[in-house]
Amino acid sequence: MEDALTKAKVEETVLKILHESNMEEATESKIRKQASTELDLNRNQPPFKALVKQIAEAFLVETTRAGGRRMKTARERRSFQQKRSRHLKGMLIILLFCFNFVFPSLRKRER
Repeated sequence: MEDALTKAKVEETVLKILHESNMEEATESKIRKQASTELDLNRNQPPFKALVKQIAEAFLVETTRAGGRRMKTARERRSFQQKRSRHLKGMLIILLFCFNFVFPSLRKRER
């Protein structure tokens, strides 16, 4: 397990599994089992368990950070859409006012 090539393969495989997994159902044990099956390694070896745990924790930390940025971006997008909507409503009111001023004959005549 000390081989750098093996560690790189384990990391690549575990990250692939994590990206494809449903995070609601994934457990470290399931990920370790799938990785050991794909790589034909003993999943109960302490170095393998520790490496998978380290990779999974790093993945979760990075995913959490990225999720925070996405939420901020979504919040900013919503704020921009709300401002644009208010701006468009204001422009529509001005346009209707101008239309009524320029074409007063099109208004309903009062009796």
